[in-house]
Amino acid sequence: MQKKQTVAHVVSHGLCSVRRACRYLGVHRSTYRYRAKPLAPKQIQLHQRIVALSWQHPRYVYRRIRALLAQEGWSVSRKQVQRVRRKEGLKVRPKPQRMPRQGVSTGFTHPGTRAQPGVDLGFHF
Repeated sequence: MQKKQTVAHVVSHGLCSVRRACRYLGVHRSTYRYRAKPLAPKQIQLHQRIVALSWQHPRYVYRRIRALLAQEGWSVSRKQVQRVRRKEGLKVRPKPQRMPRQGVSTGFTHPGTRAQPGVDLGFHF
């Protein structure tokens, strides 16, 4: 998209023709003239629903999001879910790291373990 904007800027300021600007910047003229079709209202709703589900369930991968959409009645391919998530920058959040124990041990040991090496745990009568 950056190159198309640069071509438009150069041409709008009258510095050179569209043909030359496209040639110098390495952009095909058909690419420069291409305008994407707007999304259908149903596609916009689906896009918004994928984003909403991804925010509600940050640990869900595209397969789980697709399964949730199928439960709601949406017919959507895995690739479409992947595209929307990539476009929106939605990735699976990593699991939070467990914090290591802080401080000094209290000396408590679980039953059946030795407090110190060489200490007999048997009963003495």
